[in-house]
Amino acid sequence: MILTVPPIGATQLGWYLYDRQTGYDYGMIVGTFSVIYAAWLMYEKNWREEDED
Repeated sequence: MILTVPPIGATQLGWYLYDRQTGYDYGMIVGTFSVIYAAWLMYEKNWREEDED
């Protein structure tokens, strides 16, 4: 959900309020922050700890 809903929503909102290129730009910016946030959550919650064994 973190990686799909915010970028798609930002793209649609930017496209609706401004134009196509601005919508794409908003989607890319929000998508970047979504990926960073998801990676931070994986690090904080030690979700990848099983892979290291």
